[in-house]
Amino acid sequence: MKKKIFTALLISSMLLISACGSKKDAGYKLKNTTTFEQTGYTIDLPDTWTRTSNTNTDLTFYYASSKNNEFTENITTMVQDISAYDYDLESYKDLSVSSYEDMGYKVKDCKKSSVDDNDCYIITSTAEGNDSKIYCKQMFVLKDKKAYLFTFAAEKEDYDKLSKQVDAIFDTVTFNDKVMTPAEP
Repeated sequence: MKKKIFTALLISSMLLISACGSKKDAGYKLKNTTTFEQTGYTIDLPDTWTRTSNTNTDLTFYYASSKNNEFTENITTMVQDISAYDYDLESYKDLSVSSYEDMGYKVKDCKKSSVDDNDCYIITSTAEGNDSKIYCKQMFVLKDKKAYLFTFAAEKEDYDKLSKQVDAIFDTVTFNDKVMTPAEP
């Protein structure tokens, strides 16, 4: 009987210790990064990503060694002013999932996480069109009546190849109170 109790306590302790461990996979190390600073946040990207201009986003990057002509792997960042709405993280997540589904995306995963001590959600989805299937991973944080969105999109093979690197990139996001004027790429 004592052996069963000891075994149960040992297993419980191991589960508790593993649950209290690091919440992020620290296995992927980014190399040769540049910090890009925008109003309210920064993000680090390795030199394998090239910045380009896009009027609909704060920052847009494409993967420099992309060999696919059908779809270029990309990371975009955007900040939405949501001060006119009464969203919390949960209601914004519900709206995002619903919007993805309304646009024909299939939501594969939606998990709560954190970045820079801020709760966030990470939504993984897919969309099909023109002989390709696009995989998307979007992380969003609500802070100071703004929604900060960080999105990665790629075809399946490239998504699988770059997903751990993108997770590491998303982990570099930090938030600040700095106000900046938009810079040219």
